[in-house]
Amino acid sequence: MTEFRETLTQEAWKLLQEHGLDGLTPDLLSKKSCLSPVDVRQLCPSPLSIFLLLFSDVQEKVQPFLADNLSTHDILFEGIMNHLDALTIHKNAIQRFVQDLELSPCWLLDIKPYISEWSRQRLNQAHIETADLMGTVRIQVFTLFCLYILRIWAEDDTLDQSVTLAALDGGLRKLEEWQEMVPDFFRKG
Repeated sequence: MTEFRETLTQEAWKLLQEHGLDGLTPDLLSKKSCLSPVDVRQLCPSPLSIFLLLFSDVQEKVQPFLADNLSTHDILFEGIMNHLDALTIHKNAIQRFVQDLELSPCWLLDIKPYISEWSRQRLNQAHIETADLMGTVRIQVFTLFCLYILRIWAEDDTLDQSVTLAALDGGLRKLEEWQEMVPDFFRKG
């Protein structure tokens, strides 16, 4: 099953790059992977499930880091950069994803719960409270910020990712400034 899943994942990345979000269909994935439609639909019965296959692929490839003795800013910075580093080999597919996402608000609604959960995990890793009403606001603001950073990263042609690094660092500093305007944004849990 692992080899089957790996084949589907590799081909799904190619589909995303070549055909965008509209190409994430079980039928196209079956043709691309040369696997039977029944086998593909068992693991990926819908376009959203194919996206989630790619999403989990990135999660599995993220290098863990020790957050001990790091500031909240640094934990969030490292968490986001580790995910972007895991996406580097799929940058062309992500560029297509970002373009399509801007034109497909329905996709954004479909993936929002998963991206919000990812954001909640990053904030919790940084010991930021997410369980209360203000925590919900934190998650939503951080989710929008991360989508913005993904877009910057997708367009960043610099070898050292200096544009992305500057936007990420500056954006996190703006969130810290927002904390002063909206008390307890980065309140520790």
